[in-house]
Amino acid sequence: MNITIFWAAFIMAGFSSFQHDTSSQEANLFCSDVYHFCANYPASILTHKINLPQGNGIMLKSEDGFAEVIMAGYSLPAHTSTKSLFLSSTREKSVPAIEPKVISSIFGEDFYECYFMIDRGYYYHQSYLFDDYFVRLEIKVPINMPDKLQVLQQQIRLEFEYSSIHKKMPTSNDIGGLRD
Repeated sequence: MNITIFWAAFIMAGFSSFQHDTSSQEANLFCSDVYHFCANYPASILTHKINLPQGNGIMLKSEDGFAEVIMAGYSLPAHTSTKSLFLSSTREKSVPAIEPKVISSIFGEDFYECYFMIDRGYYYHQSYLFDDYFVRLEIKVPINMPDKLQVLQQQIRLEFEYSSIHKKMPTSNDIGGLRD
């Protein structure tokens, strides 16, 4: 009888703790009227919000400073491919002698998703190209904290106005590295 009460109390304590943790993961919403997207993000993890100086998006940081997220729209240079956008963004982040190490990637005509490492950082990019602009989600964590990247990648969702999105979602034929 005492064992039954003990296990019931143990299970209830774990259950109420789990419920409390999930309720504290409330999401905030950021929307850009210029680039026609919105994004939900976990406010309990990403506690510091900074508007980007160009007015094109936001930077979010965790309380401990280890996670950094940028959600922004940018003007799209003419005749730009998803691979060239990815490469130009990695050149901005890396030391000249260090090339990014791509872990996995999907490159489509107007979409890309890429996990990669540069120096001591682990990154995730998700970009969508439109006629004259693109929207990118960037997540960065230290190389020894890939679990933080996975949690953020799963909890941040980009959404677009239905009328502005004419995307061909990536297929297995689009999966590949940087060679073409």
